[in-house]
Amino acid sequence: MAVLGTRDGARVEIDLTRTGGLRLIGPGADQAERALLVQMLGAAVHGDRQVVTTGPDLRRLLGEEAARRMAETAVSGVRVAATASDALNDLGGQTVGRTALRDAEPDSAGRAVGAAPVVPLVCAIDPAEDTARAGYELQIGACLGIGGLLLGDWPHGTTLAVDSGGVITDATGKAAGNLTGTQVMLLDEAQCQERLVALGLTAKDPLGLHGAPSANRQLSATQGQPGMIRLFGGSVVEGPARREESRSDHLWALIGQLAEHRSRSKLTREILENRLGWGAWNGSPERFSTALRDARALLCTALERPTNQGKVVITHSAALGYQINGELLACDLHLFQDLIARAVTETDDAKAATLSAAVTLYTGSYLPQLHGEQRWALETDRTIRRKVVAALTELATLEAGAARAALHLERATELEPTAQHLYQQRMRYYAELGQTTRIHHCYEELHEGLRGIKQRPDPQTVELYTRLTDKS
Repeated sequence: MAVLGTRDGARVEIDLTRTGGLRLIGPGADQAERALLVQMLGAAVHGDRQVVTTGPDLRRLLGEEAARRMAETAVSGVRVAATASDALNDLGGQTVGRTALRDAEPDSAGRAVGAAPVVPLVCAIDPAEDTARAGYELQIGACLGIGGLLLGDWPHGTTLAVDSGGVITDATGKAAGNLTGTQVMLLDEAQCQERLVALGLTAKDPLGLHGAPSANRQLSATQGQPGMIRLFGGSVVEGPARREESRSDHLWALIGQLAEHRSRSKLTREILENRLGWGAWNGSPERFSTALRDARALLCTALERPTNQGKVVITHSAALGYQINGELLACDLHLFQDLIARAVTETDDAKAATLSAAVTLYTGSYLPQLHGEQRWALETDRTIRRKVVAALTELATLEAGAARAALHLERATELEPTAQHLYQQRMRYYAELGQTTRIHHCYEELHEGLRGIKQRPDPQTVELYTRLTDKS
């Protein structure tokens, strides 16, 4: 399923395998096609989809520079063919392979090896003169998890007319259903660039997040966007030459929600007010307008822009609703999330450098001033804290020496003061270094942390502590 857009506040999805090939027409078609393609590429990054497209089609939708950079970045699950004919050859091979897998006999152990592939495949091409062949491949592939987004003339399948505001004004064909009136997602080239960078689909990017990682990499606003929103360990906006703060919890709650919302679904005022508890029912119908005005003014001031440019720093569009302008402002939350995601695909030194950059970004709790009134901020903080602890734990395993490994776990136990398995490993590292005093201190720290929740060290921890200190 692909997310097409929204209607009446609800998400609208479309199954591309049932469309017979999806074609978009009208003044909003290019931006809608771009949004769908980037969505499919994002799914491929996470292993949830395969994509077959062509170089010319990428250049038309993503722009020359983005297409070139993406071609330099090998992405598992994405095949960029030279021509539509080559792409259809690839699609035909996929059809044959998936059919053989589906129809295979059970193996000698009786295992069902003939199950249909679970990873859907999308062919995003302009079939040019090969429309008949493309139609045949999509017809055969429909039951094999293969669908198509057709970028040129297409007399088959499903056609959606999209106006300049992103609204489907007409829908015809196999999967048209009641799609008329749906507000589809739109992406211009600038927004597309931002999404590709966040997904790691370009070999180079303004923040330097997706190049070869370096332990000395400095993540700062000056490497790309002129501004940086920092939500860890305090709330501040850094511009090219100044820092701006605000004591308004409402302002930071709004910025926090905008920062957390990185999906392509529409973020409306109603959705934001519901998440923040600011509906008219609570007697503060203007709270949103005030917070939005103040947030825009703060960001403009940090960027040394006139405050009447507020709609540039926090944009609003019919397709996506409210968004922070990612071309002007980076965010430590986003950088952290991207680095953690990137580390999953890396090994050894590259993984260690990326994880180090991620944990360096975490300078303290996420929006701590909101934890009392905004439950979502506390939940996000807990999620981030767990990821930081996991990253520090993994960094410890990647270190060649016990001393540096122990340092990572010392920070991890500061964040999770009752995690006995982390204290156990700390004590093992201290024993390896011959630091008996540190073993005692480590055990005392654990005692103190557990005392706060009225618990005591478990038998395994006690046994390890006794054994390690008896050796001295």
